[in-house]
Amino acid sequence: MFWRKLLNIDSKIIYVVVGLALLLPVIKPVGMPVSISEEYTRRFYNYLTDIPKDAVVFFDLSFRETGEAELGSSVLPAFELLQKRGVKIVCGGQWQQAPFFMQSRLEKKAEEIGSVYGVDWVNIGYKPGGTATWRAMMEDFWKGAAGVDCNETKFDELPLMDRVRKLDKETFAAIVIWQAGTPGSGTWMQYAPDIPLLAVYMGGIGGNARYLRSGQVQAMIGGMQQAAEFEIITDCLGDATGLLDAQSLAVLVVIAFIVLGNISWIMVKRQDSLERSS
Repeated sequence: MFWRKLLNIDSKIIYVVVGLALLLPVIKPVGMPVSISEEYTRRFYNYLTDIPKDAVVFFDLSFRETGEAELGSSVLPAFELLQKRGVKIVCGGQWQQAPFFMQSRLEKKAEEIGSVYGVDWVNIGYKPGGTATWRAMMEDFWKGAAGVDCNETKFDELPLMDRVRKLDKETFAAIVIWQAGTPGSGTWMQYAPDIPLLAVYMGGIGGNARYLRSGQVQAMIGGMQQAAEFEIITDCLGDATGLLDAQSLAVLVVIAFIVLGNISWIMVKRQDSLERSS
């Protein structure tokens, strides 16, 4: 009897099916339907799309390897969205790690969409010195950043950097920060409050929502859920979408096994009762 076989299914088969449900979406994200947050994700997306063509935006990549899946996943869609619209990007970071390990991913994405390094985008890497360094860049970007990018290429060999002489509102249309902790957006709120600030937070927005209400941050997203929403809205599926798909699909598989298990138990009990009565 089918229901009896299903009721006595080997638990190893269940583990394999759940494992596949977790693994396959990570390898190939499918973009399962999600509700897009109007207050956060849509607002973040709309702000980026409203940045004028040929403007310059600064990407502050302030996280380490442990935040790559959650924070790094939304860097590439933002990069692609702006580059395709003709917006120039200068990358850097208050944390040492991300500006360097994200370079290869940015280079791959740039090659896919035809962006030219040094013309359309530049990565200055991490510059030690904390707030003193960033404040120096506000007076003289080249001097404050030691005049070289993350590969030690001189700024005068990178055409885009001719436009970047100061870290100020006349040069940058916005700063977008991906932060896993401190230092983070507080640096820009304190020392560059006149440059529009967008933020991507690790682990969710939480108490940072107050910066949106106060106008110190123009738009923000946070956590894996909204990172996946941003990938979907930009049609650039990646790590966040895959992880959210895996979570959703695994839950559906577990629910399906629970439902089928209960149906099987009822059907087997009914069959046993009929057999005893006959």
